[in-house]
Amino acid sequence: MADTLFVTGRLAEPAVRNIAAELEIDHQIAVLNISVAALMTTRWIARRLEVPTGVDNIVIPGLCEGAVDTLQEATGLPVRKGPADVRALPEWYGREAVRAELGPRDVRVFAEINDVQSLTRDQVIERAESYRAEGADVIDLGLSLDRSWLTEGPPTIAALRERGLSVSIDTLDPEHIRMADAAGVDYVLSLTPSTIDLAAELRATPVLITEDPDDLDALDRMAAHMEELARPSTPASRRRWLATSRSDGATPSRRC
Repeated sequence: MADTLFVTGRLAEPAVRNIAAELEIDHQIAVLNISVAALMTTRWIARRLEVPTGVDNIVIPGLCEGAVDTLQEATGLPVRKGPADVRALPEWYGREAVRAELGPRDVRVFAEINDVQSLTRDQVIERAESYRAEGADVIDLGLSLDRSWLTEGPPTIAALRERGLSVSIDTLDPEHIRMADAAGVDYVLSLTPSTIDLAAELRATPVLITEDPDDLDALDRMAAHMEELARPSTPASRRRWLATSRSDGATPSRRC
């Protein structure tokens, strides 16, 4: 009987193996050279996946971006996107849910206050407190491209930290990244291949992104650079990163 090929990354491999085994279907598992499977795109998979013999269909993580047609053309096999969470595989197959313990998880909800330069300090604080009450773990200060926040930024960040809030800065501008890091933010969103050299001077934990969401090799090179510096970092896709984001005062929407 032909096998289903489950495609995943290194971190999810143990969970995929455990849950797929309980499905009692003929299957094989392809573990690609990436830590976070959800960051894969169908084009990226198509360039790297070597389909083993005996496979007649492929299942990829539900959060992978891109049309499955790309992968179907590359492999000549039907391809489906599975559920967003591997724990939902049994239900996706019409089976009873498997309540598996997948080990410890460390998830933080980020809530973005967009265009903080247009807000007063009191407005930023009020919105940050509201987001914390709604469950946000980190307040993400989103900067617009056309206005400086170098003067107002430090006292605003200090005021948020005095209230016990964890804070991140959301900008690609090196000058604003340095300002926010010196002011005490916990995270920098984000460093790119062109700004990764800033990592050596930062105290905050950076989120790593690439200009091209399909260029995961560049993301791996950036992560390797952080390992050389013995510094923590968080790899992320530019379009699907960590958290929650709303530009107004409404309840943040939760995204993967």
